[in-house]
Amino acid sequence: MLNLASVHHTLSMHRLSSLRGASVNTILSSNISEGRSRIMCRQRKVVRCMERTSNILPRRGWILMLRLPCRLHSTRAQNQHRENYGSSATAIDPKKSTHKLYPSNPESKEDSMSAREHSANVVRLTQQLLSKPYSLEIFKSSLENARNNETLLKTLGLSKSDAKSMFILNPDLLKHVHMAISHFSNSRNFRGIALDHPSDGTAFAKHDKIPGPILCARLLELIGVPNYYSDLSATSSASPILVVHSSQIDQLLHCCLQTTLALSNCCKTGKGSLIGYDFNFEKPANDHATFQDTENKTAAHLAEEIWRTVRNMQIKFTFDMKRKEPRRIGSIMHMPNTSTRISAMNNNFVLEYLNAADSSTPKMPASWSNKDHRRYNQALSLFNAVLAAYSRLGSSATGERQEVRRNMVQSAERLLLELAAKAHALEPSSSTVLQCTRPDVISFNTAMNAWSHLSPKVKNGVHADEYATTLSTLTAERTQAILEMMQELWDEERSNRSTRQTLQASWDEYGDGKLCRSQAIAPSTSSYNTVLNAWSRSSNNDAIYKAISVFRAMLERCNLMCIGRVSLTRQNSNLQHVGTASLEGDRAFPDSRTFVAILGSCSCNSGPMNFGEAVALIEAIFDTMKCWDEQLRWSTSQGVSPHGLLTQNGNNTNSILNAYTFNALIKAFAALPKSSWEESLQCCYRIEEIILQDMLIHTAPDAITSGIAVDAWAKCAKFAKNDEEKMTLCVEKACTHVDLLLLPESMLQHGLPGDEAGDGSRTVHLVNDVIALCGECSFPAKADELFLRAKECKINNFTTVSTVIDVLSQSKDILHVEKALKHLLDFERDVMQKSSAIVPSLNHEYTRMYNACIVGFINAEQNDIGCSRAYDLLSYMINNQSSNPLHVVCPNTTSFALVMNALAQKGRSGQVEALLSKMEELRQRRKDTFAYSQRRDLEPNIVLYNTLMTSYAYSNDIGALQSAEILIQRMEDDPNIPSPDAITHSLILKLRSHNHSGRGRQAEHPASCGSETASTLHDIVDCKLDKLILDTIHQSPKPNAKVFNSIMKAHAAKGTEEGAEKSAALLRRIEEMYAAGDIQIRPDIILHNLVLNAWQSFDPIKAEEHLSWLCACHESDKDLSPNDASFSICIHAWCKSTRPNAAEQAERILRQKEAFLNRVDGLVIRTTDYNSIISKWRDDPQHGPKRAALLFEEMLQKSSRSKSYQCPTDVTLNALLAVCAKSIDDKAAEHAEDILKRMSHLNEDKKSNILPDLISYRTCINAWIRRKSSESPQKVEALVNDMIDKYKNHGRDDLRPDSNVFDLILKACNLAPTAWNAEDEDKRNGRTISIANRTFTLLRGENEFNAKPTHSTFAFMFRIFNRHMSFTDPRYDLLMKNLWAQCCRDGLVSEFTLESLRKSVTESTFFECIGCDKGGKTVESITVGSLPREWRRNVSPKRA
Repeated sequence: MLNLASVHHTLSMHRLSSLRGASVNTILSSNISEGRSRIMCRQRKVVRCMERTSNILPRRGWILMLRLPCRLHSTRAQNQHRENYGSSATAIDPKKSTHKLYPSNPESKEDSMSAREHSANVVRLTQQLLSKPYSLEIFKSSLENARNNETLLKTLGLSKSDAKSMFILNPDLLKHVHMAISHFSNSRNFRGIALDHPSDGTAFAKHDKIPGPILCARLLELIGVPNYYSDLSATSSASPILVVHSSQIDQLLHCCLQTTLALSNCCKTGKGSLIGYDFNFEKPANDHATFQDTENKTAAHLAEEIWRTVRNMQIKFTFDMKRKEPRRIGSIMHMPNTSTRISAMNNNFVLEYLNAADSSTPKMPASWSNKDHRRYNQALSLFNAVLAAYSRLGSSATGERQEVRRNMVQSAERLLLELAAKAHALEPSSSTVLQCTRPDVISFNTAMNAWSHLSPKVKNGVHADEYATTLSTLTAERTQAILEMMQELWDEERSNRSTRQTLQASWDEYGDGKLCRSQAIAPSTSSYNTVLNAWSRSSNNDAIYKAISVFRAMLERCNLMCIGRVSLTRQNSNLQHVGTASLEGDRAFPDSRTFVAILGSCSCNSGPMNFGEAVALIEAIFDTMKCWDEQLRWSTSQGVSPHGLLTQNGNNTNSILNAYTFNALIKAFAALPKSSWEESLQCCYRIEEIILQDMLIHTAPDAITSGIAVDAWAKCAKFAKNDEEKMTLCVEKACTHVDLLLLPESMLQHGLPGDEAGDGSRTVHLVNDVIALCGECSFPAKADELFLRAKECKINNFTTVSTVIDVLSQSKDILHVEKALKHLLDFERDVMQKSSAIVPSLNHEYTRMYNACIVGFINAEQNDIGCSRAYDLLSYMINNQSSNPLHVVCPNTTSFALVMNALAQKGRSGQVEALLSKMEELRQRRKDTFAYSQRRDLEPNIVLYNTLMTSYAYSNDIGALQSAEILIQRMEDDPNIPSPDAITHSLILKLRSHNHSGRGRQAEHPASCGSETASTLHDIVDCKLDKLILDTIHQSPKPNAKVFNSIMKAHAAKGTEEGAEKSAALLRRIEEMYAAGDIQIRPDIILHNLVLNAWQSFDPIKAEEHLSWLCACHESDKDLSPNDASFSICIHAWCKSTRPNAAEQAERILRQKEAFLNRVDGLVIRTTDYNSIISKWRDDPQHGPKRAALLFEEMLQKSSRSKSYQCPTDVTLNALLAVCAKSIDDKAAEHAEDILKRMSHLNEDKKSNILPDLISYRTCINAWIRRKSSESPQKVEALVNDMIDKYKNHGRDDLRPDSNVFDLILKACNLAPTAWNAEDEDKRNGRTISIANRTFTLLRGENEFNAKPTHSTFAFMFRIFNRHMSFTDPRYDLLMKNLWAQCCRDGLVSEFTLESLRKSVTESTFFECIGCDKGGKTVESITVGSLPREWRRNVSPKRA
């Protein structure tokens, strides 16, 4: 490959020889016309030289361009410009249309000014080009003018007949468009310019900047790309061909390439992104477009249209008019003999064979010229840019919906397959070089990366939902399919080569760098790694096996190519590595990323493997890593290693065993599924062994390594089960890793920051994790010690302080809580008070740490001291907030509630009252200070007022009752504070009862006042009712219905018949007192309903009697009319009853409610009333189905005619189906299925809103199973197939069958009768077994329902074979053994499956299945607990 120095020397020599000794400065200063002509001629030569080397020259190489103006030289050119752009167009100033190529980083002030002048000229030129509206008709007119321009045709050497069908552009227009696109396609110019009169007018408002990619697309439209080709394709069934002259193809191709690259770059996220922008400047006029009219046209769609235009371009070569000979006639020029190119090499047998073959074989068509290769590579780069655009739009970073991203990835694959299929459609030639483009390795890798990046992320081996699981498997399969296609294409090409062509292909990798041959489409290392990464993101059970198969294929190919042998051959030939070229087989050897990906597959999903198999697999991968690394190191030492893999100077950055692979290996061990302490401990010890023995030889462990190890020990601690010795081991091992990282030499080696260790530091996160582990294992002293050491090393942050405070506050020792408070105060003094500004993001978390200390003091063993310390800490917070409202110590409602509740339990009502008053004061001050704030973290709620009431109730103060009365009066009068609730009234009643009886504070402490506790309610209901009510009357300033409701609810909450009787007695007493004038509150219907509700569960007759009394009162007193709840309570009371005629009585009350419809306003016959009665008819198997069906039909008719009847729902339908399913009628299953199908048809016809759900189908299935007929299996399978059909074709996701549904099919097969006569036995039993086998096969394989076998699946299969298969069948024992082996491998052995096996096989076969000798054991003595744990790992403990 040429470097910058060689190009500089070549161009300098060429320029000096061309100037024939003349000075460049002299020529530049000359104003003679002849000298200027020479300069222009030589400049064109230099430009052509630069074009020939543009494919290998770095961007900075353009510094060598002559900075000479390229002007419109003649008046004729200016006239031609006016003719093309319109007579009214302003002529471009020749001085302002300079086309220069300046360096990207100008090194002088003069260069800077020239670059700015050039940019300004391009901007003005672009504004003039886009100043007028554009249409396809205008371009067609311009194209027709160019075809008829005799001067232009003469220059191009074309006749009018040839030009009629050619794609000829005006040279000036093409040059200006090329100049503008070259400028705005640069990423530095993506910000674009503002157009006063944009031609599109709709994309951006006036004076808004139009981004560079859009400008490039608009400029490209001026030369007919891609709109002209799209218009031609609309009228042609086949793809039209655009014939372009060879003098214009390079600029046109460069414009298309730069525009496509700009469009591809704008598909990235971040600065310059145009994701979501509609590039549909003009709606397509045909149906052949690549996007839908109703959707936005993305940048990738536009790039695809540009590529299709370029792909269908054919190059036209004409005669040189001066020399009267063809410049290029479309044939491929001959290449010098291979021997001339490799003659300088030392002779060996390979060279002799190739030279002899060259002399003996006839001449083959030589390779393309450099210009042909450059055009081919540009067309291929354009295609890859289109694929990259689709790939970027398919990434999750775009934020698009999953289906939109998937469509983008599918478009990339579609283009790849389309181009691969047409690769050999034409014979390659210089004219068809653009049409013969074939995808390369980059194309395939881009499509594979697109699929791989579409896969959702997996967390802890599990995806977010089932759709993500399915999609991840799909993306991995598609990625692997593309890899397999690459392999097939490579094998096909290799199989078609002769021996000489194979050797020639190897030697062609080493040349002079001028030839860019189209290499074979051979999968590279990146290809295999992409597939492995895709499988590592899949949570499919077979993902690990698929990844291993890909890895083995990679190893087989690597061994087939024998890298060492090829390297030795090169070394014997005295060949040196040229650039970064390598053999096509060398590009597929495993590297460190390969092993990271394969280990990632093990980390995410170990599949159906057990623990031992998974460990063996990871160990085998590790052995392969060590073996491959050793081979590469030996090859490096012998000088035969693949180029660029390992260097000779000891730099092993590309070695297999590095920090990344070791971390992936350790993570794989840590992520293994473990079911016991022993398995977890084995993984942890293996991780320690790898770190201390293997890893230290190659690289030093970093914070990631230690973090994974600590996480493994933390998981191991969860299996310790409060075993202090085991937990101590876990904590000590975890602390060891932190201690190693906190050593001074380790901190220097890893470059750990001191005071700058922020939240992003892995070491800080590691310290936080170990401190949290110490807290989980109840080692607060160890956590405090680790925190102090990390603080000394300045490896701590806010989270570290918060974690250690939480750990110390959870201890029962008050000394640890004092240490937590000390750490908090030190942090406040050292960090938070260094800045005068408040950190709002830390405010709530900082308060949370203070609350943690308060909880620690309250829960300490020294309860009295802890309570006082909590009160002092809250007072400290209050004082800081009072003195400075902006202080970070901001108490919230939780802070006050914790301390107030603790004080209330000790009866310190004075302190509680003072805290509540202080809280109200702080709340008002905060409102006045921060009027704009919407914060509600300091609001006194009803819980706090009830806490104060609790402190009064359990206080020994004489004035506690008076204080409570004042408080409840204030709560009722003040709208700014919460109103009293049932708990408040219960507490005031308790206080009054204690005061009346002369009892003081209870010895026991009350429970939390945040809820109605059983002790408080029991104390209330145990009081004498008359005395309690009199206290309420005489002592309460305003007794209301809430007080009586509270007492009534307290009676009902007992849930006993005694409570119901007391509720009724209380109601009668209140009625009497109201009638006597003692109280002014009359019981309303709500109190009566409470009495009805109390009788509901015990005596429906008394509830009905009370309802009848209410109905009788309706005639004389409308205020006591029964409402909807009154009737519903009585209906439900009868439905709960076990009396024989309960269903008829409930239906009778329903008729009574119907009679009251017109007499009571707001009365509605509710769906729940019908549902309860229909369900109750299930108790009558003989007459219930008929009565339930009549009620269902009645409900359908009445709800359609009257608004007083609610419509039936799916719950109603399910209740009816349940009644039919339990009927004793032989046709019950048929009746249930008929009802189900009828309601489904009515819903499909929009005649009913009832939609049968999963419960409906399962009820019908259970009816058929209970039928136990020979046709039950077929009927059940048909119902399940109906569910599948609705799930697939009607979008009923709720009907997706799961494992339990498929088990019902097996259950039906198990209960189906067995035919023992010879005629029906084979037919009926075979049919039942076929249904069972079909269902079992579906569960065992991959299915779209993600249904897997359960322990019931295997149990039913044992019973089915036992019931429907003959014992004399020679396949019977083998079938049972294989079925049991599958059950054990799946870890689904339960008591059900073991019992089924025990009843299905003989005693000898049973002991052979479980793998033990009979000895003195019996079959019944074998239990699930005596079997290996691995066999029952996937069964819940209850089932096992």
